[in-house]
Amino acid sequence: MEISLFILQILNLSSFLIKVKNMNEHSLRNGLSTVQNRKIQLITIGIVLLIITCTVIVIPIVLLTKHNTQIETTRAISITTIATTTTITTLFKINLSNTSVRSWNPNGITIAAGNGQGNKTNQLSRPIGFYIDDKTIYIADSGNNRIVQWEFNATYGKIITESTGRNQLSNPTDVVLDKKNQSIIICDEANRRIIRWSIENSDQQEIIISNRNCFSLVIDNQRYLYVSNPIKNEIRKWNLEDSNNDGIIVAGGFGEGTNENHFNYPTFFFLDQHFSLYITDRNNNRAMKWFKNATKGILIAENIGQNKVINSHDPTGVILDRFHQIFIADRFTNRIVRWHENRDRRPVIIVGYGNGADMHCLNRPHDVSFDTDDNLYVVDTDNHRIQKYLFNK
Repeated sequence: MEISLFILQILNLSSFLIKVKNMNEHSLRNGLSTVQNRKIQLITIGIVLLIITCTVIVIPIVLLTKHNTQIETTRAISITTIATTTTITTLFKINLSNTSVRSWNPNGITIAAGNGQGNKTNQLSRPIGFYIDDKTIYIADSGNNRIVQWEFNATYGKIITESTGRNQLSNPTDVVLDKKNQSIIICDEANRRIIRWSIENSDQQEIIISNRNCFSLVIDNQRYLYVSNPIKNEIRKWNLEDSNNDGIIVAGGFGEGTNENHFNYPTFFFLDQHFSLYITDRNNNRAMKWFKNATKGILIAENIGQNKVINSHDPTGVILDRFHQIFIADRFTNRIVRWHENRDRRPVIIVGYGNGADMHCLNRPHDVSFDTDDNLYVVDTDNHRIQKYLFNK
């Protein structure tokens, strides 16, 4: 194709030169000198020879270069296609591992109590919150006004708080482990105080915060204790080394309401590595996220209507998995629901298929947690037991 174009250009040039020659002859008839005419002819012939020479040399080079370019372009396209395919496959695998493919066995395993409501060492009575440390569970046994330590696969629990005396607990709702001091910290809800209790010596107790309503507790890696206050509709934090003060409000504190800076009975919450709080706002039937130093929250889960497939009604426990998916215990609907923080996907029921005592059922669940193997744990409050749901690997 390129050779044809060059030949056509040469023919056009030759036609032009003939015209020039005729013009030259006409010029001679008009009196131009023979010397001038000869000079023009020589220049014209030189130009033609130069064009022919360039054509003969340049065309093969152009064709060869184009051929090599096509080869390299084809090779580049092939490599890009392979690389793109690999990238898509990798991303697809990542998405599969952290979205709806992740599932749990719907039939729970009872790992603590499950022997009916009672105060024996193999029983619980309306447990509310718990804390899992390796292979040990610390349970706020609310109906029995005590904290129970339960080893995995054990038949009986160990009572680590006394049930009588000056420091008798009244409706404890949550417990966290303070590893530094080998003690537990308890939300003594009905007594409006927070107590530190030694694990090794039950006679060692200390009221670290008094005259405060509380429901749920979290300790961060800087040894700050976070406390939810459903009556004041706020969450505060205290330095565990100096808790003799009013603490610092980190979420809420603007009274009861439905706006983004309000709560209506906040209960459980989760603290992530960036010090953002994920809070269940129970009477507003929603969950909110408060960034560190924020003055209002962001809605991350809500009641989307009684006629919808999923709704968040009376939410309690909340936790994030390692893929930043949000798991919320819906106390009224007796199930654990997974929500996505950006709310661009429908929530999914993870466990809890009906109200009852069967292994696939729950009865007023409260707190939720994970272990390092992604197994899910639920405080099944009105079944008076702790349930474990195995992760489907």
